[in-house]
Amino acid sequence: MDGATLLVCASLFAIDGDSIMCDGVNMRDMGDGKPHVSGYDAPELGRAQCREERKKAIRAKKRMGELISSPGVRVWDSGERDRFNRPLVWVQLADGSTVGSILVHEELARIWTNDYVANWCPPQKETFRTWDGRFRNAEPADLQSGPPWTKLLSGDRE
Repeated sequence: MDGATLLVCASLFAIDGDSIMCDGVNMRDMGDGKPHVSGYDAPELGRAQCREERKKAIRAKKRMGELISSPGVRVWDSGERDRFNRPLVWVQLADGSTVGSILVHEELARIWTNDYVANWCPPQKETFRTWDGRFRNAEPADLQSGPPWTKLLSGDRE
């Protein structure tokens, strides 16, 4: 945090798992990272792509709030800004660790680098629906014997 400026925040709030508000100014925490090179990413609260991302985003914001409310928290301004014009900061706890490193360790955030692609959602299983007088999820064996309607047309019913 060489060359960084220590900020004094009369009010400090968690916006989400990687952003804070210090005296009404939104700021992007970098954890142990460097401006525009590395940092960390937490799941999106407002733009979650799936239920799992939304649940993890809520937990990350809650944990960020717990960590920044602990005694001795310091916010260091790097002097740089992100693409949304937010100051890039380091949020440091009294023991010298960063909030970002804790969130990454607790799997509520991931290390970010320039080639990082955010994806907090589990892989989707491809599912098919079949009709045999009622809708049901197709089983692999159903799909191996051809389209489900061929059984109905041939009179081969279970």
